[in-house]
Amino acid sequence: MSLKKERKNNKKELESNNIKNKDTKQDNNNDDIETNIKQDDDKNDIKNREIETSVKQDDNKNKEIETNIKQDNNKNDIKNKDIEYDIKQKDIESNNKKDLEYNEIVIQPSGWMVVYQLGIAKYIKDNYNINKIKLITASSAGSTVACSLLCDTEIDELYEFIRSKYENYMDIFKMPDILKEGLEKHLPNNCVDLIDDKLVISCCNVKDLNINDKISDFKNKEELIDLIMGASHIPLLSGIMPYKYKDKYMYDGNLFNSFISNKENELKILISGYKDDNTINPGFEIPLYWFIYPPNGTLKLMYKHGYNRAEEFFNKNSYDNTTLYNIKDKISDYQLIVSILYFTFFILVFMMCLWMTSIISYLL
Repeated sequence: MSLKKERKNNKKELESNNIKNKDTKQDNNNDDIETNIKQDDDKNDIKNREIETSVKQDDNKNKEIETNIKQDNNKNDIKNKDIEYDIKQKDIESNNKKDLEYNEIVIQPSGWMVVYQLGIAKYIKDNYNINKIKLITASSAGSTVACSLLCDTEIDELYEFIRSKYENYMDIFKMPDILKEGLEKHLPNNCVDLIDDKLVISCCNVKDLNINDKISDFKNKEELIDLIMGASHIPLLSGIMPYKYKDKYMYDGNLFNSFISNKENELKILISGYKDDNTINPGFEIPLYWFIYPPNGTLKLMYKHGYNRAEEFFNKNSYDNTTLYNIKDKISDYQLIVSILYFTFFILVFMMCLWMTSIISYLL
């Protein structure tokens, strides 16, 4: 009997242990489930926080974008106001200016003395409306001055560019490159529209044996600059053979053309000693080598001289220009000798070029 009881008790204990084990396992499973649920909740919380953070960041970015847009709009408003102010100022200045009484202007070729003519152009633009001008005839470097009058060009900046480049190089062969670079930099892209058929450029057309070929068929800024380069093509300084512009072969327009006429109501901007009631000239004979190889410091003086001569012409005043005469005493013998040799060689090469081009023209 006792053995049976023990067996029964053992069974009961086993069953009880099994039940406990099952309960323990179930509890463990429940704990695992709870742990997983907590981990999932934690993950979801992290994701939600990340989403909230990204939303906040997006909101901040949107605010930055809105701020930038507002700043850009404010800048544009300021720019527009500045432009409107500039236009109003120009209108006021224009209304305060006198109308230029001349319908036509003739600008003589000038070499490096183009700065003297730029000084005259600066005075005219500062003090007169030039809307009534119907025609400007120019050649060589004088064409640059004509463009500065007809286009919205900052003449001071163009002059300073030419002066600084020349004084940096002091090389007579750099003249064409400096003029071309100055025109490319300072002429506006719509220069042909601004010129509005008011510019005629004279050149020596060797192909057609026309020593005063007047050209105005330029369609854009590039063609205009190309034409000015052809009309400024000095033998030796710019190259030996003629400059090709479209179907023409050209030399500098100053080679045969004096640009002196007797038209009424025509203003002449000259670098020669010719004088009449409608002429602005330097008031003294400029040394020939100044056109090709001016002494250091001459360009600055001649720019101011041009401005002062224009003021003297229009207001019938006079001023002291002794500084220009005194500069002749400062020229070194070496520079003078070099200038004379350059000029003599230039004449010889020019005569050779004419002979060669006349033969080429005959053969063509």
